[in-house]
Amino acid sequence: MPDISKYFDYAATTPVHPDVVNAMSPYFSECFGNPSSAHRWGQDAFTAVEEARESLSKHFHTNPENICFTGSSTESNNTVLNHFVMSYWNENRKPGHLIISPLEHSAVGQTAQHLHEAGFCVLDYLPVDHHGIVNPDDLSWMIRKDTVLVSVIYGNNEIGSVNPIPDLGNICKTKNVPFHTDATQFAAHQLVDLQKLPVDFISVAAHKCYGPKGIGALISNSKINIMPLIFGGRQEKAQRAGTHNVPYIVGMAKAYALLEAECDNRIHAEKRHRDRIFEQISTKIPDVVITGHPTNRLSNHTSFAFRNVDGLSLLALLDQSGFAVSIGSACRSTSIKGQQQLRNIGLDNEWTNGGLRITVGAFTTDDAVDELTETLARYISFLRKNTR
Repeated sequence: MPDISKYFDYAATTPVHPDVVNAMSPYFSECFGNPSSAHRWGQDAFTAVEEARESLSKHFHTNPENICFTGSSTESNNTVLNHFVMSYWNENRKPGHLIISPLEHSAVGQTAQHLHEAGFCVLDYLPVDHHGIVNPDDLSWMIRKDTVLVSVIYGNNEIGSVNPIPDLGNICKTKNVPFHTDATQFAAHQLVDLQKLPVDFISVAAHKCYGPKGIGALISNSKINIMPLIFGGRQEKAQRAGTHNVPYIVGMAKAYALLEAECDNRIHAEKRHRDRIFEQISTKIPDVVITGHPTNRLSNHTSFAFRNVDGLSLLALLDQSGFAVSIGSACRSTSIKGQQQLRNIGLDNEWTNGGLRITVGAFTTDDAVDELTETLARYISFLRKNTR
């Protein structure tokens, strides 16, 4: 088995916490019922789902009825964009106005582009600064009378910057425009209080937070009937058809309960390892820039651009040495033609192929960080000498 201390791709996914595995385990065997069934097995499973919903509602400070379980945060993002765009289209028979940032996860970006190309919405992109952060003043003047939704990512999955979601949300609230944030990365590290955060919807997942893959949620601040993206059943109050994934729902609730209990300690450890990586790479490797904001960023996230380095070659070399890192989002990290997010923050061709994301987590050690940065410096020197 690989050395887990060399795993530096926690933004892609995390190992499932042993307590989460234990919480899920009974629902694979003795408590196997379908929550939609009327008999005791089904009702026991139904109770488990509703107790998980209650636990998550307390974590996020919203009502249980405001949580809709989905198969992933990708599905949650698709659902909320589809709901507002298609609701406006169905009512008015003309496209509404959708606003996103150019640095959204593809679950938002590609969905918005698809709806635009199909003629269901007019799509506008907010400007971002060289850290990839949205300026609230830009949002103020971009909102129109026919704006159906604003969606801005909370913590960027590729470059780590954290957007001013409270300020953006307040602008939308003032202008009576629905506001959604993809909080998949941010909510896996920070506590999110929807009583204090001026957003209408957030998307979250379990597997970024030491929970299982294949389960997510779309969470609202108030009760809104969402147009289903998936049809064929009455589950989730007819908002999301399909048999409930009981073990994963239970696991998701447990993962966020553990985050609540361990949050301060996790953030402290993540920031310490994160800043150690920043310091060592900045001193050991020439021609490197930190991408994203240097401090206003996810607690476990580092990202860089290396001048005149091919990211895929670097990734392969590090993998051969046992290190797991990423050149960007796990949803697209097997191909690279100049990383688009790096272009969006103003880097030119000398830098855009050399992006690297290094994210830390529960099994990161100081020794592994030191070995990674030394190995990285050696491989970058090798690549620069042999690819000119």
